[in-house]
Amino acid sequence: MESSERHPADARRMRADVLSDDDARVTMGLALRGPEFSTAQTTADDVRLARELAVPLSMHSGIPGYLSKYRTIGTLEELGLLGPDVHHAHGAAFSDEDLKRIAATGGHITPCPTVDMQMAMGTFPITGRALAHGIQPALGADTIAGAGTDLFSEMRLTLAAERARANAAALARDEPPTEVELDHHDVLGFATTAGAAAWGMSDRIGSLTPGKRADLILVDTRRPHLSPLNDAVTTVVLNAGPADVDTVLVDGRILKRHGKLTGQAAHAQERLEESRRRLFAAAGLNDILGPAWA
Repeated sequence: MESSERHPADARRMRADVLSDDDARVTMGLALRGPEFSTAQTTADDVRLARELAVPLSMHSGIPGYLSKYRTIGTLEELGLLGPDVHHAHGAAFSDEDLKRIAATGGHITPCPTVDMQMAMGTFPITGRALAHGIQPALGADTIAGAGTDLFSEMRLTLAAERARANAAALARDEPPTEVELDHHDVLGFATTAGAAAWGMSDRIGSLTPGKRADLILVDTRRPHLSPLNDAVTTVVLNAGPADVDTVLVDGRILKRHGKLTGQAAHAQERLEESRRRLFAAAGLNDILGPAWA
């Protein structure tokens, strides 16, 4: 699968007419196909378009079976396209030399632990190998069609997968591991500050810092499985989930309160339900699935 199609010209219209404000709550980025899914010339055109529009860019890369070991980073380097604005999703098949090139040019990697392992994107997420080359990984879920939607799960899986990878050699010798490098604070950073950095938004979000936006969640630690609260980071990373989030604020606006969506978020959920009912009815699925789906 090697596309030679250009990004539609409508991208420029969207940037100019709809998503021109980089301080808005919704901003524009371009998801590029990259060398694993498009020709070298198409990749070059796509990257140049993103830079012309001054928007973040990302591409799925370092995926086994898509020639990732042989051409992704090499192609980007040959084209002179590597840089701090290049963001790779997955990356499990990257070689050490690839990681050196990404680190040297300030690029970013976002492993998607559930999908990386569940959909054979790699034996283990690239987390530990990225860290070894000085790259702070972010965390993503990739596709909610094949994974969960929350970073609580991805944090736990990241921690478990990287410890399994790091401990494998000692266990193969029938020896107990002597140290554990990755901990709960690390993966919390992957899900927060590293995610902001990967999108070039560290000046606005990612940490609780005066002058940054009030983008935060409040976790109700009074729930039985989260109490007594001894170490907040350990408790949240190892035990919390979406249902424990009492409040969500985005740029100071409350989108969830007392465990329920509010405002536009609630309205969007209602419209999704309406759309599902309409589609099911049109397809005759209500008769098959019964009244619970109607």
